[in-house]
Amino acid sequence: MNELLITPYLQSLFTMFYQYLIDDDEEVRTNACFGMGVLCAIANQQLLSQYETILNRLSHVLIKETNIRMIDNICSCLCRMIVVSSKHVPLEQVLPVLFQHLPIHEDFAEANSIFTCLNLLYEQHFTQIEPYLPKCIEMAASIIDDERILPDAVPIIREFLRSIYIKHSVAFVQVMQTLNEPLRVIVTKHLQIT
Repeated sequence: MNELLITPYLQSLFTMFYQYLIDDDEEVRTNACFGMGVLCAIANQQLLSQYETILNRLSHVLIKETNIRMIDNICSCLCRMIVVSSKHVPLEQVLPVLFQHLPIHEDFAEANSIFTCLNLLYEQHFTQIEPYLPKCIEMAASIIDDERILPDAVPIIREFLRSIYIKHSVAFVQVMQTLNEPLRVIVTKHLQIT
């Protein structure tokens, strides 16, 4: 969707999603969170001034949230915001919280946005994502063949694994040695490595 098409509706959509992030109904909260993430992605730079407000609300919600699907959607919303503008997201504060709640557990359609974000972080903010590489590789290995993810997520996850394998092979091999045999087989298959 073109960001110009959404401009006339941006403020009303933002206000609606923002308000419903704290609704009593789990389904409403989850849909509002998904909507907020997609709105941030489509609006591109137009919502940057609201990022701090969004992050504060998501942080408040996450503290007491028990709905697994909502937590998956919060992770995805954060990832979409990072992809739009990582400099408008305080990565040193957000990444520990994000990785505390990953991997996704229920809403596997969010794998695409999460691994798009991880690719970006790996390429542009390596020092900040480096401590999480073992978890990233394990997450990728455990989800890449899962039939619950959308097919368009597979190449994104595969590219993420390949980038780490090519650019940081020593760390990659060390993590591979910690994975169980089925996960090692999956990664090897997708990377076509021996």
